[in-house]
Amino acid sequence: MGHSRLKQLDEAGLTKVKSLEGTINSCVVALEAPTRLADISNEQLEQLKTAEEEMGAILLAYSC
Repeated sequence: MGHSRLKQLDEAGLTKVKSLEGTINSCVVALEAPTRLADISNEQLEQLKTAEEEMGAILLAYSC
């Protein structure tokens, strides 16, 4: 099972991400490996949302 990790950015990459965040007015997270979100059911999505609320975190389900 593969796991995506946060990408360690060099100064140019960090500058690019910060610029993009300002341009699109959103936070951007850089991951090392290409990540494809999992195709989950509505019930599974609700389970993720509940866990997010309980943990105070943002959870992503992706194919691994």
